[in-house]
Order: sequence, then C-alpha cells, then structure tokens
Amino acid sequence: MQYTPRRKLTREFKLEAVRQVALSEKPKAQLARELGVRVGQLRAWRLEFEKEAVTGIAKPERSATEDLEQLRRENAKLKFYNRQRPHSSIRYEAPLPFEAMQSPGKVCNVLG
Repeated sequence: MQYTPRRKLTREFKLEAVRQVALSEKPKAQLARELGVRVGQLRAWRLEFEKEAVTGIAKPERSATEDLEQLRRENAKLKFYNRQRPHSSIRYEAPLPFEAMQSPGKVCNVLG
C-alpha cells in the first residue's frame, strides 16, 4: 500500500462540505466521494460545528509547534521500545563465495 501524506483541510473547506451535505439532495456517500473524504469525517465535522455554535468556542487550529512536540513524543516512545526489543535474532551473515556454493564439500577449503 502506497503512503499518501495527510492533507491539511482548511476550516472553510470543512464548513463548505458540511453546508453541501445539509443542502444537497445527493446521498452523503456520493458527496463524500466527490470531496475526497469519508462519510464519518463529514459527520464529525458537522458535530464539531454544532458544538461550536452552542458553546461559542471554536476549536483551535494545531500549530507547527504542537505538531513538532507530538512528533518528538512519538519519536521518544519508539526509541524506548526499540531499546527494549532484543536485536540478537537479527544478524548479518556474509554470503558464501561463489565457489563454496558450487561444491559444498569444499566450503572449509574456501573459507578457511
């Protein structure tokens, strides 16, 4: 499966998507496909904006600093787990010379 980086969708895009779902007669699944998002994401955005309208408090956008802090925490966690795992089962073994593969009886002579 090929990795595709996450898109950072703007607030305006999300608002327009929720508005289209509310006003359009098209099925939600079709609108989601056209917008390139999942139906569940459209629902989450709608709930988020409804909550925002009731409370009057907008969800703050993540800053680059917060993203960097999150990546550093994840990196530290991965380093910790990698230190805990024994790597002794993974060894590099040099391949045998071509002559040794041709005649198994001469392995000692070739290597030794």
